[in-house]
Amino acid sequence: MQEVEGFLSGERDYTKLKGDTGPLVYPAGFVYIYSIFYYLTNKGQNIRVAQYLFEGLYLVSQGIVCAIYKQSKKVPPYVILLLGFSKRLHSIFLLRCFNDPVAMIFLFACIWCMTQQKWAISTVLFSLALSIKMNVLLFFPAFGVILWQALGARKTLKHLGMMVLIQAGLGYPFLKEYPGAYLSRAFEFGRVFDYTWTVNWRMMSEETFVSRGFATQLLVGHAFTLLMFIVFIWCQP
Repeated sequence: MQEVEGFLSGERDYTKLKGDTGPLVYPAGFVYIYSIFYYLTNKGQNIRVAQYLFEGLYLVSQGIVCAIYKQSKKVPPYVILLLGFSKRLHSIFLLRCFNDPVAMIFLFACIWCMTQQKWAISTVLFSLALSIKMNVLLFFPAFGVILWQALGARKTLKHLGMMVLIQAGLGYPFLKEYPGAYLSRAFEFGRVFDYTWTVNWRMMSEETFVSRGFATQLLVGHAFTLLMFIVFIWCQP
Protein backbone atom coordinates (compact mmCIF):
# COMPACT_ATOMS: atom_id res chain seq x y z
CA MET A 1 0.00 0.00 0.00
CA GLN A 2 2.86 2.37 0.76
CA GLU A 3 4.50 1.56 -2.58
CA VAL A 4 1.40 2.32 -4.66
CA GLU A 5 0.56 5.39 -2.59
CA GLY A 6 3.42 7.24 -4.26
CA PHE A 7 2.06 6.32 -7.69
CA LEU A 8 -1.42 7.53 -6.75
CA SER A 9 0.14 10.80 -5.59
CA GLY A 10 1.59 11.33 -9.06
CA GLU A 11 5.12 9.93 -8.73
CA ARG A 12 6.35 8.12 -11.84
CA ASP A 13 10.01 7.59 -10.94
CA TYR A 14 10.25 3.93 -9.91
CA THR A 15 13.35 4.56 -7.81
CA LYS A 16 11.25 6.80 -5.52
CA LEU A 17 8.40 4.34 -5.01
CA LYS A 18 9.05 2.45 -1.79
CA GLY A 19 7.65 1.42 1.59
CA ASP A 20 8.78 0.08 4.97
CA THR A 21 9.55 -3.33 3.38
CA GLY A 22 11.82 -1.78 0.74
CA PRO A 23 11.63 -0.36 -2.79
CA LEU A 24 8.98 -1.24 -5.36
CA VAL A 25 10.42 -4.08 -7.44
CA TYR A 26 7.32 -5.29 -9.31
CA PRO A 27 6.14 -4.32 -12.84
CA ALA A 28 3.32 -1.89 -13.59
CA GLY A 29 0.47 -4.43 -13.45
CA PHE A 30 1.15 -4.82 -9.73
CA VAL A 31 0.85 -1.06 -9.24
CA TYR A 32 -2.54 -0.85 -10.95
CA ILE A 33 -4.09 -3.84 -9.18
CA TYR A 34 -2.84 -2.86 -5.73
CA SER A 35 -4.04 0.69 -6.37
CA ILE A 36 -7.53 -0.81 -6.64
CA PHE A 37 -6.92 -2.69 -3.38
CA TYR A 38 -5.71 0.59 -1.87
CA TYR A 39 -9.14 2.16 -2.35
CA LEU A 40 -11.15 -0.97 -1.51
CA THR A 41 -9.33 -1.40 1.84
CA ASN A 42 -9.30 2.24 2.95
CA LYS A 43 -5.62 2.79 2.10
CA GLY A 44 -4.75 -0.67 3.40
CA GLN A 45 -6.15 -0.06 6.88
CA ASN A 46 -9.13 -2.44 6.60
CA ILE A 47 -7.38 -5.79 6.88
CA ARG A 48 -10.64 -7.75 7.07
CA VAL A 49 -11.79 -6.50 3.67
CA ALA A 50 -8.35 -7.32 2.24
CA GLN A 51 -8.63 -10.88 3.54
CA TYR A 52 -12.12 -11.23 2.07
CA LEU A 53 -10.73 -10.10 -1.29
CA PHE A 54 -7.90 -12.60 -1.12
CA GLU A 55 -10.26 -15.34 0.04
CA GLY A 56 -12.12 -14.76 -3.21
CA LEU A 57 -8.85 -14.91 -5.16
CA TYR A 58 -7.99 -18.16 -3.35
CA LEU A 59 -11.27 -19.81 -4.32
CA VAL A 60 -10.97 -18.66 -7.93
CA SER A 61 -7.42 -19.99 -8.21
CA GLN A 62 -8.39 -23.33 -6.68
CA GLY A 63 -11.30 -23.60 -9.10
CA ILE A 64 -9.07 -22.96 -12.12
CA VAL A 65 -6.45 -25.45 -10.92
CA CYS A 66 -9.13 -28.12 -10.44
CA ALA A 67 -10.38 -27.41 -13.98
CA ILE A 68 -6.81 -27.89 -15.29
CA TYR A 69 -6.49 -31.17 -13.36
CA LYS A 70 -9.80 -32.36 -14.80
CA GLN A 71 -8.68 -31.47 -18.31
CA SER A 72 -5.42 -33.43 -17.95
CA LYS A 73 -7.28 -36.67 -17.08
CA LYS A 74 -4.09 -37.93 -15.44
CA VAL A 75 -4.19 -36.38 -11.96
CA PRO A 76 -5.68 -38.65 -9.25
CA PRO A 77 -8.56 -37.12 -7.22
CA TYR A 78 -6.68 -37.09 -3.89
CA VAL A 79 -4.32 -34.41 -5.24
CA ILE A 80 -7.24 -31.95 -5.12
CA LEU A 81 -7.49 -32.57 -1.38
CA LEU A 82 -3.80 -31.76 -0.99
CA LEU A 83 -4.45 -28.31 -2.47
CA GLY A 84 -6.76 -27.48 0.43
CA PHE A 85 -4.25 -28.75 3.01
CA SER A 86 -1.47 -26.40 1.85
CA LYS A 87 -0.50 -24.18 4.79
CA ARG A 88 1.80 -22.23 2.47
CA LEU A 89 -1.10 -21.33 0.17
CA HIS A 90 -3.20 -20.10 3.09
CA SER A 91 -0.29 -18.02 4.35
CA ILE A 92 0.44 -16.40 0.99
CA PHE A 93 -3.21 -15.61 0.27
CA LEU A 94 -4.89 -14.75 3.57
CA LEU A 95 -2.08 -13.79 5.95
CA ARG A 96 0.38 -12.05 3.63
CA CYS A 97 -1.89 -10.83 0.80
CA PHE A 98 1.11 -11.15 -1.52
CA ASN A 99 0.96 -10.40 -5.24
CA ASP A 100 1.77 -14.05 -6.06
CA PRO A 101 -1.93 -15.08 -5.86
CA VAL A 102 -2.97 -12.39 -8.36
CA ALA A 103 -0.18 -13.29 -10.79
CA MET A 104 -0.91 -17.01 -10.46
CA ILE A 105 -4.61 -16.57 -11.24
CA PHE A 106 -3.68 -15.01 -14.59
CA LEU A 107 -1.12 -17.77 -15.14
CA PHE A 108 -3.53 -20.58 -14.24
CA ALA A 109 -6.12 -19.04 -16.58
CA CYS A 110 -3.41 -18.94 -19.27
CA ILE A 111 -2.70 -22.65 -18.79
CA TRP A 112 -6.40 -23.52 -18.96
CA CYS A 113 -6.76 -21.52 -22.21
CA MET A 114 -3.81 -23.45 -23.61
CA THR A 115 -5.65 -26.71 -22.94
CA GLN A 116 -8.49 -25.22 -25.02
CA GLN A 117 -6.02 -24.13 -27.73
CA LYS A 118 -6.95 -20.46 -27.27
CA TRP A 119 -3.43 -19.28 -27.97
CA ALA A 120 -3.98 -15.53 -28.33
CA ILE A 121 -5.90 -15.30 -25.05
CA SER A 122 -3.29 -17.43 -23.28
CA THR A 123 -0.54 -15.10 -24.49
CA VAL A 124 -2.39 -12.04 -23.18
CA LEU A 125 -2.98 -13.73 -19.81
CA PHE A 126 0.68 -14.78 -19.55
CA SER A 127 1.80 -11.22 -20.23
CA LEU A 128 -0.63 -9.87 -17.62
CA ALA A 129 0.74 -12.35 -15.06
CA LEU A 130 4.26 -11.21 -15.91
CA SER A 131 3.22 -7.60 -15.41
CA ILE A 132 2.39 -8.38 -11.79
CA LYS A 133 5.50 -10.35 -10.80
CA MET A 134 8.68 -10.98 -12.73
CA ASN A 135 9.15 -14.54 -11.46
CA VAL A 136 6.44 -15.60 -13.95
CA LEU A 137 9.40 -15.67 -16.36
CA LEU A 138 10.30 -19.01 -14.75
CA PHE A 139 7.32 -20.49 -16.61
CA PHE A 140 8.32 -18.94 -19.93
CA PRO A 141 10.54 -21.78 -21.29
CA ALA A 142 7.69 -24.29 -21.07
CA PHE A 143 5.19 -21.75 -22.38
CA GLY A 144 7.45 -20.90 -25.32
CA VAL A 145 8.07 -24.54 -26.22
CA ILE A 146 4.33 -25.29 -26.24
CA LEU A 147 3.63 -22.27 -28.45
CA TRP A 148 6.42 -23.33 -30.80
CA GLN A 149 5.11 -26.89 -31.05
CA ALA A 150 1.51 -25.80 -31.53
CA LEU A 151 1.90 -22.78 -33.81
CA GLY A 152 5.34 -22.94 -35.41
CA ALA A 153 8.16 -20.41 -35.36
CA ARG A 154 6.53 -17.50 -37.21
CA LYS A 155 3.31 -17.38 -35.19
CA THR A 156 5.24 -17.89 -31.96
CA LEU A 157 7.32 -14.79 -32.71
CA LYS A 158 4.11 -12.83 -33.30
CA HIS A 159 2.80 -13.92 -29.91
CA LEU A 160 6.06 -12.91 -28.27
CA GLY A 161 5.74 -9.52 -29.94
CA MET A 162 2.24 -9.23 -28.51
CA MET A 163 3.65 -9.90 -25.04
CA VAL A 164 6.23 -7.14 -25.45
CA LEU A 165 3.57 -4.67 -26.63
CA ILE A 166 1.39 -5.44 -23.60
CA GLN A 167 4.33 -4.88 -21.26
CA ALA A 168 5.16 -1.60 -23.01
CA GLY A 169 1.55 -0.45 -22.84
CA LEU A 170 1.18 -1.20 -19.13
CA GLY A 171 4.50 0.42 -18.32
CA TYR A 172 3.97 3.44 -20.57
CA PRO A 173 3.28 6.01 -17.78
CA PHE A 174 6.65 5.10 -16.24
CA LEU A 175 8.56 4.44 -19.47
CA LYS A 176 7.49 7.81 -20.85
CA GLU A 177 9.18 9.80 -18.07
CA TYR A 178 11.76 7.53 -16.40
CA PRO A 179 12.38 4.47 -18.65
CA GLY A 180 15.71 3.52 -17.06
CA ALA A 181 14.31 3.62 -13.53
CA TYR A 182 11.32 1.48 -14.49
CA LEU A 183 13.25 -1.20 -16.36
CA SER A 184 15.99 -1.43 -13.74
CA ARG A 185 13.52 -1.88 -10.87
CA ALA A 186 10.55 -3.74 -12.39
CA PHE A 187 12.78 -6.23 -14.23
CA GLU A 188 15.89 -6.30 -12.08
CA PHE A 189 17.82 -9.47 -12.89
CA GLY A 190 20.79 -8.64 -10.68
CA ARG A 191 18.81 -8.32 -7.47
CA VAL A 192 20.29 -9.81 -4.29
CA PHE A 193 17.61 -11.27 -2.04
CA ASP A 194 17.43 -10.73 1.70
CA TYR A 195 18.61 -13.78 3.66
CA THR A 196 16.11 -12.94 6.41
CA TRP A 197 13.17 -14.03 4.26
CA THR A 198 14.55 -17.15 2.60
CA VAL A 199 12.78 -20.44 3.26
CA ASN A 200 14.28 -22.87 0.76
CA TRP A 201 17.94 -21.99 1.41
CA ARG A 202 17.92 -21.63 5.18
CA MET A 203 20.58 -24.35 5.46
CA MET A 204 23.10 -22.02 3.73
CA SER A 205 25.09 -19.37 5.53
CA GLU A 206 24.13 -15.77 4.81
CA GLU A 207 27.56 -15.11 3.29
CA THR A 208 27.05 -17.92 0.78
CA PHE A 209 23.42 -17.02 0.07
CA VAL A 210 24.17 -13.43 -0.99
CA SER A 211 27.36 -14.28 -2.90
CA ARG A 212 27.55 -13.83 -6.68
CA GLY A 213 29.11 -17.30 -7.07
CA PHE A 214 26.15 -19.04 -5.45
CA ALA A 215 23.70 -17.08 -7.63
CA THR A 216 25.65 -18.06 -10.75
CA GLN A 217 25.64 -21.73 -9.76
CA LEU A 218 21.88 -21.66 -9.24
CA LEU A 219 21.34 -19.98 -12.61
CA VAL A 220 23.57 -22.47 -14.46
CA GLY A 221 21.89 -25.41 -12.71
CA HIS A 222 18.45 -24.06 -13.58
CA ALA A 223 19.39 -23.51 -17.23
CA PHE A 224 20.90 -27.00 -17.48
CA THR A 225 17.78 -28.61 -16.00
CA LEU A 226 15.57 -26.72 -18.45
CA LEU A 227 17.77 -27.83 -21.34
CA MET A 228 17.47 -31.47 -20.27
CA PHE A 229 13.68 -31.18 -20.10
CA ILE A 230 13.55 -29.53 -23.54
CA VAL A 231 15.75 -32.14 -25.18
CA PHE A 232 14.65 -35.35 -23.48
CA ILE A 233 11.06 -34.74 -22.33
CA TRP A 234 9.28 -31.79 -23.97
CA CYS A 235 10.78 -32.22 -27.44
CA GLN A 236 11.70 -35.87 -27.53
CA PRO A 237 11.31 -37.56 -30.97
